[in-house]
Amino acid sequence: MKNTYSKLAWRNIWRNKRRTLITASSILFAVLFALVMRSYQLGIYKSMTDSVVKTYMGFIQVHAKDYWDEKTLDYLLETNEDFINKVSSVNNVSLIAPHFESIALVSAGLQTKVAVVMGIDPEKENRMSKLSEKIIHYKLDQDAEKQLTVSGFSEELIVKINESRKKSYTSKEDAEKKLTNIIGKENTKKYLDLILKRTKIEGDYLSKNDAGVLIGERLSGFLKLSVGDTLVLMGQGYHGASVAGKYPIRGIVRIPNPELDNLIIYLSLNECQKLYSAENMLTSISLNLKDPTEMENTQAEIISALHSDKYEVMTWKEMNKILVQQIESDNYSGLIMLWILYIIVGFGVFGTVLMMTTERKKEFGVMVALGLQKYNLGFIVFIELLILSFIGILAGIIISLPIIRYFVVNPIELTGSMADMMESFGIEPTLPFAWQFDYFLAQSSSVLIIILIAILFPLAKVFTINTMKSLRG
Repeated sequence: MKNTYSKLAWRNIWRNKRRTLITASSILFAVLFALVMRSYQLGIYKSMTDSVVKTYMGFIQVHAKDYWDEKTLDYLLETNEDFINKVSSVNNVSLIAPHFESIALVSAGLQTKVAVVMGIDPEKENRMSKLSEKIIHYKLDQDAEKQLTVSGFSEELIVKINESRKKSYTSKEDAEKKLTNIIGKENTKKYLDLILKRTKIEGDYLSKNDAGVLIGERLSGFLKLSVGDTLVLMGQGYHGASVAGKYPIRGIVRIPNPELDNLIIYLSLNECQKLYSAENMLTSISLNLKDPTEMENTQAEIISALHSDKYEVMTWKEMNKILVQQIESDNYSGLIMLWILYIIVGFGVFGTVLMMTTERKKEFGVMVALGLQKYNLGFIVFIELLILSFIGILAGIIISLPIIRYFVVNPIELTGSMADMMESFGIEPTLPFAWQFDYFLAQSSSVLIIILIAILFPLAKVFTINTMKSLRG
């Protein structure tokens, strides 16, 4: 019997194709806008957290007690094999990266600036943050521009590249992708080899005991330095000792976080400890996790394993409360916008359902008069609207998938004042999208709930129908 009702419902929704298409389309666009909007929001949040977690802090950090509050070299972490073994024994810890971080005055010629000096184990840091993949190998500076112009490269295209501010590339693939977006596919194909030849710069990653440095792209621009140039670091070391060192630049790195990119200098861990007169000492160890969703539980396990008040174990959320608050406040405003969209869609579906119910009032009366029970009639109407809902939701998901996937692979690159505003907040000037299953399910379920609420009206009309009035109507 239920199969018969399903067939009746399917035939009923296609008797009036226009009404069916209007209803399904309203649901389709609701799902489409909700998914695209939520994907954009989650992409921004992921970009913000990745720029901190995967580039700088790690998911969890262990340091000496009071170091995080004071941020001085008076609170250093003295590591030994037993300490490392205790931390690595926690199942969810996938990687331990030692850090020695301090502040120094960096000088090059007449240019001087305060910088963040980070001592790293090159191999472990590369596994954690893929730092070697961020080294710039091609850069369009003034000399390169002159060489390109002499070689017949259009000045108009150079202006376009300058306006986009995408003037440095980590690889041939990176250059090809960015130049295609800026000057077009044909020009990129025509000039790519020439551009790579004229913009090539030598840049290498650090080795374990390297006496050179890696420097952030924006900081190198401020200091007017390139690969092979030398900079001087001056600061205060362990126990207040004055320290200074002269270091060649091995490579220039592009850090996704613009604020950090404008400050960061990387040294090999041994060289950094030597500079600050703190051999075998660390400011912290950063931990990557196999399952980031278990971060709080892993933190508790590490505290239990260390079993000492000499150490402090903090998650990235505890260390960066401002970023967490920014994400939460933006998330709430985004959810409000989504619910406003849901309400609009709900009223749209309700209006369509109201029109459908009014138009079919006499039809319902005839069916009841012929002996169809009201609850069976209500069941048929429920199935009709449920089929419409699934058609709209499924169509919305199918259409949204290629759109979202395209922007996941090709995030929107911002330029001009919009890019400046994003960078002022320490965010890379792009609009990334997220590719996660959970928000597809959450947004589709939310739209379905709104529709089910709208279905209550025609069901109430069916169960309270007056047969005689309906037939006369």
